[in-house]
Amino acid sequence: MPADRNQLIATLKRLGQAARNTGNLHEALRLYEEAAGLCEQEGDNQLLAHTIRHVGDIYFAMEQRDLAEPNYLRALTLYRTDASSSPLDLANALRPYALLKEACGEAGLAQAMWQEAMSLYKIAEIPAGVQECAEHLRSPTQ
Repeated sequence: MPADRNQLIATLKRLGQAARNTGNLHEALRLYEEAAGLCEQEGDNQLLAHTIRHVGDIYFAMEQRDLAEPNYLRALTLYRTDASSSPLDLANALRPYALLKEACGEAGLAQAMWQEAMSLYKIAEIPAGVQECAEHLRSPTQ
């Protein structure tokens, strides 16, 4: 990927995160979706997966679960089919999908996602992630 395109994607994502931090979710969504489009054009599946996971997070925060879910599923698919994906990236994509499934009342699927995420957080040696997963596994109706 050309350095200038990579910088543009990084800038869009930083601006998108800043918009999220200030509660401007519509602007955040616009910026992250623009970044995702550039990632897609470049064929960078790892960067695309990370970016669309955040798109899913924004839709979820906007209570648009039907729009969040396909982004989470696509990010998971991209991570699962790319051998260079790290356990941490996959765990970080499973986490919001598990939260979504809990919010939709699909406790069984959420529990499976939490279990897989916990295993991956253990591999990545992220104690806070392991603890969060364990808490959700103990209380599936959160």
